[in-house]
Amino acid sequence: MSKVLFNRIISDLCSYPLFSEFKYRKRDFTLIFKTKELQKSIEFQHWGTFGYPIFTVYPQYRVRFNVLHKWFENHSVKPISIQRDISSVGFDGRMLGHTDYFHFNEDMQDYDREIEHFCREVIACSEYVFDNYGTLELLYKNKIVPILKGESQLPIVGADWVFIYLKLCRLVAPESYDEFKRIVVNQIELMHEREEPNIALYYDRFPDIFSELERGEE
Repeated sequence: MSKVLFNRIISDLCSYPLFSEFKYRKRDFTLIFKTKELQKSIEFQHWGTFGYPIFTVYPQYRVRFNVLHKWFENHSVKPISIQRDISSVGFDGRMLGHTDYFHFNEDMQDYDREIEHFCREVIACSEYVFDNYGTLELLYKNKIVPILKGESQLPIVGADWVFIYLKLCRLVAPESYDEFKRIVVNQIELMHEREEPNIALYYDRFPDIFSELERGEE
């Protein structure tokens, strides 16, 4: 029943005009819109709850700009198939002030009410993310500028963001690159001191990777 219910949920969502140009990718349960430069996507993690007739759907909203990732492919420790699904920015509903987990009765009791709420929330989150992060300039304005102003903090885990953010700044606002790089390098050192494992994978190679980035090679 869960598979039938999930397929019904996706089908009903896709009936809305916002998703008319999106394709459904079954292998990772993702609605996706792709051009040569840009990828907008919504991944729908989902599961049943053992012993309870409840089915849960957890959407995540993502945007990827290939130019921020392709240059780094030869440096990454991750397989290329994984690299090409990494987003430039991503959110769940809670991060946007909306619902993150949606619960459906597997017997489809109250389905009309549940799907109306689901579609309304997913559309609101999708429109916000795709409108506010849909260009490199908007991504820079909404992710990098607040960090430069001291209004936002860099991540404290992971490493991919280092290369994405630096490339973004280099492309959109090269005049701010040196200042932003200084902030990033300070964060890298703090993370290295805390033995963050993802940073450790690249720590000795950061100078060479940054050098390539700064030569403008892609």
